[in-house]
Amino acid sequence: MKGIKAYVADSIFTGEQWLNGHAIIVDEGIIFGIIPVEEVPSTLVMHNFYDQAIAPAFIDLQIYGAYGKLLSVYPESDSLYKLNDYCRNGGAAFCLPTVATNSYQVFHQAIDAINDYWSKGGEGVLGIHLEGPG
Repeated sequence: MKGIKAYVADSIFTGEQWLNGHAIIVDEGIIFGIIPVEEVPSTLVMHNFYDQAIAPAFIDLQIYGAYGKLLSVYPESDSLYKLNDYCRNGGAAFCLPTVATNSYQVFHQAIDAINDYWSKGGEGVLGIHLEGPG
């Protein structure tokens, strides 16, 4: 069971119900089960979050920028690092950066910024939301 971990908190929200006394079983970042804590094999690494709850993260589907850097004004990977940090601090694990109606040049620069961000290992950005015709 190498690499498999168990995450335990006082409460776990599944998206439909709250569970107490359960563990989330994760292998390489993918959840493959929620089981009662007493059923967690002793061979697993267990991470305990006492006095806390675990719940699914949010996805921000339309966000233009963060920390004073609109993606349409600053179409560069640094804007996306700031945006990802802002979203994570607010509880959104993922985001879809948005560029308001603009020129094709700005759209292309923003797309290039996303590709650059991903090539540097940037996380949390699912793609890009382009509004309206150029």
